[in-house]
Amino acid sequence: MPKTLLHIKVDPESIKEARRQFLTSQMNLLHINKFLDDYKVLRTKELKRKLKLKAQISKIRKNVSAILNTLPEIEKAEKEIDKLEEIESEEDGLNKSKSRKRITKSRKELDNEKELRRLQDKLEKLG
Repeated sequence: MPKTLLHIKVDPESIKEARRQFLTSQMNLLHINKFLDDYKVLRTKELKRKLKLKAQISKIRKNVSAILNTLPEIEKAEKEIDKLEEIESEEDGLNKSKSRKRITKSRKELDNEKELRRLQDKLEKLG
């Protein structure tokens, strides 16, 4: 079977317009490719920073729990304060000043523990 050539008449303006559209499409694809590359770089940085932040938060949580474990519990501290107050009421004037210092110190420890618990609650809310 012999090959027959088929000729189509195309307007030169339509050829120019098709070429413009083709070149514009190529440019758009190059822009999209550039944006995707930038996105990949930024996403990688973001994930690295998230992992670093997560590690720091877990380290802080461990430190806070270690600190809380070394501090006396509130109930025990309150009982000690009650005992110190009883001792204070029984002791004379010189001994009262010493026990007051102990009570003041115990109350400061309680205030510190309350503050640490408040901060730990905030950390848990963030995490």
